[in-house]
Amino acid sequence: MAPSLARTAARRFVGPAALVILSLGLGFVLMEGIASGILAFGALVIHRDQIAAARYVDYDPELGWVSRPNVYIPDMYGKGVYLRTNSHGFRSNVEQRTKVPDGKVRIICSGDSFTFGYGVDNDHAWCQILSELDGRIESINMGQGGYGIDQAYLWYRRDGRRFNPSIHIFAFIDEDFRRMGSDRFFDYGKPTLAIRGSALQVENVPVPRRPFYVPSFQVREVIRSLKTYELLDKTRQRLRFDGQQGNASETDEKARTDRAKIEDLALRVFSELREMASSQQYKLVLVYLPLAEDCHGQRGKTASGDRWTSLRPRVKNLGVDVIDLTRDCQTLTAQQIDGLFIPVGRLNYIFSAGHYTEEGNRFVAEALYERLRAIVDSVDAGS
Repeated sequence: MAPSLARTAARRFVGPAALVILSLGLGFVLMEGIASGILAFGALVIHRDQIAAARYVDYDPELGWVSRPNVYIPDMYGKGVYLRTNSHGFRSNVEQRTKVPDGKVRIICSGDSFTFGYGVDNDHAWCQILSELDGRIESINMGQGGYGIDQAYLWYRRDGRRFNPSIHIFAFIDEDFRRMGSDRFFDYGKPTLAIRGSALQVENVPVPRRPFYVPSFQVREVIRSLKTYELLDKTRQRLRFDGQQGNASETDEKARTDRAKIEDLALRVFSELREMASSQQYKLVLVYLPLAEDCHGQRGKTASGDRWTSLRPRVKNLGVDVIDLTRDCQTLTAQQIDGLFIPVGRLNYIFSAGHYTEEGNRFVAEALYERLRAIVDSVDAGS
């Protein structure tokens, strides 16, 4: 075949072949986009009710949200892993009256989801296990998922102290300090605290109601899962100006200022709790609950930061009992530590991983009781 004829034949073949390849490529891109969109839409539908607390909390204009009274969900965290609240909205199988039963040392446990017992039933939350470890103890669980130091304080001030505790355990994780710096927990509004002059004031009340059924953080996560977002994000990172490095010092300074403000607020809250305890003549005990990163000796190396370490010396100067359970769990093996925390994928709720397992709740209860025993003895002897 002559060269010119060969070239003509090649062009005739390449043209249709290129069109087929281009069509297949565009078809693949289209199918990839459709599949990505379907998965994204499905994620919104599937996950819209996977915030565990949405099943049992109601809007509260002063606190943001509280547990509904008289709730019973038999399979809340799995088959037979139930959740029950009493008429006061406390996580409990029984009713508590304001008058303490004769012969009992009443302990109120304030805190967030780690105190509430996220992932376990009522009987296996560490606050309830305290009653099992010592028959003299009657415990009241005032933990609430998502609460920061501010909300736990405000709920106790409003609804807890009238129950006349002998001991008030105010428990927290490091993240609870950061939550004080925002007027939202994801898309849920919350009150904030501020020191105005010499007074501690509550702001952002009444708390704005949640505007949408599907929280925007879920929408953001779905968007981030799209390939289009991934491509645009990588492009943005490549085009980022080197001049942003010059703003790092300003960002760091703002972070230090915000951190100092939160620490001052936390100290003020602890002081207010101390004054309540003094006026009603009960014992206040501040308890730091360790996360997996604490137990593995990685505090300060992760996104949760290290607020408690810097704040703890100042808290000790308040003259209140402080119990930090970090060293207790650091004596365990890595395998034992992992057994204290819910692994990723065990529960079909977002944000469930990292909470205490039944073993973790028992570990906390037993370690805490060893440090509380003398206080319980002294309260019981004085009653």
